[in-house]
Amino acid sequence: MKTEEQPRQEQDYEYALQALDDWTFRQSEEFIAWLEEESHRTLFREMMDSREALMNLNTQMAPDVEKAWKRVDPRPKTSSLRKYYLWTVSAAAIALLIIIGYPFFSITEENTYAEVAIVFPASERVQSIELQTGDGQIVPISGQADKQLLARRGAHLENESLRYQDASEAEGPMATHILSTPRGKNFKLVLEDGTEVWLNAESKLHYPNRFTGRERKVELEGEAFFHVAKDASRPFIVKSGTAETRVLGTEFNFRAYPHESRHVTLVSGSVIVSDTQKENELRLTPGEDAPLDENDLMLIPRKVDINEYVAWKEDLFCFREAQLVEIMKAIGRWYNLAIVFTDEASMHYHFNFWAERTDQPEQVLKLLNQVGKVKATLEGNRITISKL
Repeated sequence: MKTEEQPRQEQDYEYALQALDDWTFRQSEEFIAWLEEESHRTLFREMMDSREALMNLNTQMAPDVEKAWKRVDPRPKTSSLRKYYLWTVSAAAIALLIIIGYPFFSITEENTYAEVAIVFPASERVQSIELQTGDGQIVPISGQADKQLLARRGAHLENESLRYQDASEAEGPMATHILSTPRGKNFKLVLEDGTEVWLNAESKLHYPNRFTGRERKVELEGEAFFHVAKDASRPFIVKSGTAETRVLGTEFNFRAYPHESRHVTLVSGSVIVSDTQKENELRLTPGEDAPLDENDLMLIPRKVDINEYVAWKEDLFCFREAQLVEIMKAIGRWYNLAIVFTDEASMHYHFNFWAERTDQPEQVLKLLNQVGKVKATLEGNRITISKL
């Protein structure tokens, strides 16, 4: 005869298993209320730990992302990201502890238990999209933008994007323009040759109001997705630091935030990436990513899930086996929040994580806390990450 305690334990186990395999169920009010009981939280955390350990011992148990995607759509498209990630994030968080150092962290020795690293400070920058024209004038890009001033610079606002006139129609001298995005905002730019550029938050693009000569060259700080207009006679060059990406017509993402890992990820077409010494050149094929180190030296290219690198265009946070510190930098950049870790080891936990950037930060942190490895709390403009 079973005791009353035994059926309850079996019920809890089945309930936790359902939540472990169903990302949408883990967001439900019912499950969140269930987690409020300490015994339930402990059970769910132990099950996640067991699952992670088994995955690390047997790679066949790891989620097959490619197979899952084919069940949704055999032809992957970045516009189907939401549908795709609803399939794949059911693996929750695969947490693998890797201890590696980041020299740019601010390490606080006087109060190591309260604050070991501030990895992302809040910014005092004005939260607006701005265009700096060739004469140094700053033009806010918003509903109140000076349309006449933009027109004199050969540009106009169209469908919440900035579009330049074709060179044959432009008036006035050629000049370098600088478009800047603040934290928390993306923006689309259409250059005079028809090339489309999506700037991620806290990014800056230097470009001419019209291209002259045999090359089309721009310079990037931050992150941008490029859909380059084809022109076999004039290659398109994106420069960041001392690294260059040369294309004729293609789609690719270039991530080049200061003090963060840098990547060139090819979606379609072909690109040639050269490193700081101009001694190594690499031609990427679609689906490949070329990481660069802090000196712009090229590392070994690899096949990647490109959706992870371009999901920001769809207003998504999407990470696959990413370090928690990288996830938190992206969250801090989008919401303009300082990120503080109280435990150095937790910075290097690895997670699968998916969330809508249109959600409030409290909602995003609630999803992160459901993983059960760390506790994220928001106070004012500061997120504190502590180990459970």
